[in-house]
Amino acid sequence: MKRDDIVVLENLQHEDDQPRFIIVLAKEIENYAADGSSYDYSLENNECQCEYDMMKAIEKKFGINSAELSLYGEDNELEACLDSEISDELLAEINKFAKGWRKENEWFDNPLYWNYYDNSNYKSILLHSEAEDANNNRQFDLLDNDDVTAKAVIAAYDRAEDAPRNWENGFSTFIDEETGYEIRFSQWSGHGSMADVY
Repeated sequence: MKRDDIVVLENLQHEDDQPRFIIVLAKEIENYAADGSSYDYSLENNECQCEYDMMKAIEKKFGINSAELSLYGEDNELEACLDSEISDELLAEINKFAKGWRKENEWFDNPLYWNYYDNSNYKSILLHSEAEDANNNRQFDLLDNDDVTAKAVIAAYDRAEDAPRNWENGFSTFIDEETGYEIRFSQWSGHGSMADVY
């Protein structure tokens, strides 16, 4: 029987004391980061320089001090600050320019994250990003459930789930005879994965 409630993540930075794979709930794989992190280059991402770059472009184009402007509202319209000498006509031109600049320069990622709650905070682990430099340091890769390795890991997990658990120091280990995988379950809250596979 094919399982669609769980998925397998491969540890791309696997070392001897770390699991080769982890099994997580499929519903925890999402197209956004629950912790708010982002690789977008947009005004919505406070971690990037998009707003700074747009304001510098406005200064260059209109010869004004961008400190006299502020963003407001869902559409990120620009407004003149109190005591500003920017006229309504100029502000309309600036907003038109800003919209064009954003259309030409903003970039939105289509990421994939594993989001889980660790008993105190939401954690987000990047699985894929269209920003290539972000992919260079990923720890995990999502395996397709039809992949031969994923099928073997899930089958071993299913056999481990059916076996009695012997808990020691918060962990129960099952050695799968068919694959040789060691499936480790944890009783620790906030562990994140359903099981670790060594």
